[in-house]
Amino acid sequence: MERAYLRSTVRVEPLRDRSPPTHSRKVAALKTKTMKKRTLPTVPLVLLLLGPLAAAQGTKKTEPASAPAKPAATAPAKPVTSTAEPKTRLELHVKGLTSENLDKVRGGLSALTYSAYTCDHCQFQASEPGKCPKCSAELKPEKRPMFSSVMPTPGDSTITLVLAPNHVTRLSEIERALRVDSVSVDEAALPIAGQAELVLRGGKAESLSAVEKALQDAKLFDELHARWDPGHDEIRVTARAGATPPTRGRVESAIGALKLEIKDVVWGNASMKS
Repeated sequence: MERAYLRSTVRVEPLRDRSPPTHSRKVAALKTKTMKKRTLPTVPLVLLLLGPLAAAQGTKKTEPASAPAKPAATAPAKPVTSTAEPKTRLELHVKGLTSENLDKVRGGLSALTYSAYTCDHCQFQASEPGKCPKCSAELKPEKRPMFSSVMPTPGDSTITLVLAPNHVTRLSEIERALRVDSVSVDEAALPIAGQAELVLRGGKAESLSAVEKALQDAKLFDELHARWDPGHDEIRVTARAGATPPTRGRVESAIGALKLEIKDVVWGNASMKS
């Protein structure tokens, strides 16, 4: 009789620790759980956070670079120009002018010149050599006529002179040129026109205030100033006449009590050299 064997399937399962958890086991389980959380993929999270920011930057309009600020507009510099002195017109009453010497008298006065140093490019003129203050070029020396116009009239014995501006004209030079042709100036009727300097002889330094007062009281000039010239022992009065210039005779009458006489009359800037 055959033995019957009972076959049974037995599942072998790992043994589990069914003992109650201890404190150390709880701590180990907590650490394991924490590590699992930390091991989550962080790169996708970073991309997730940076995605909106990158999209915002991509859609942001790029502003064009601001153009450099233009300098404030400034008015163009005006060229420096010197104001020319107004031309002085002298009407001299003379003796000895005839139709025979008319041309000689005109020619003699027209031949009078003065030295000037000029820059043609800048239209600048000086009385002494140097450089042009505008372009720094060397000033060119030249001779220029002393009068812009010479008009002798024998009929009424007058010579009308228009003085060129910006230089010195001395009465003594005019008288010297006229004497060559036997013509003389009627000194009493000589007009002291425009800006002139009276050279007075016979005074002292302490006489300045008395000279100014005498001329001011006579109301002969619109402006005047007296100064002492120690180098020549002379009083020099710078005066500017009005529309009706006084004559030399009236000026001498005003200062007659001071025992002064007019040695010369200088028109123009007396500080310049002719």
